[in-house]
Amino acid sequence: MRFSRVKSVEELDMQALQRARDRMIRERTGQINQIRAFLLENGVTIVQGRAN
Repeated sequence: MRFSRVKSVEELDMQALQRARDRMIRERTGQINQIRAFLLENGVTIVQGRAN
């Protein structure tokens, strides 16, 4: 069995922040895709990417 070392409070905080950031990015991407789909249904095409 392999054991890992105990993480410090700072490491746990950074891990929690990274997980929250990843979740926010996934939600933003989902919203962008949903808006693009609605526009496409109405004949409006836009290029991919949030900058556009």
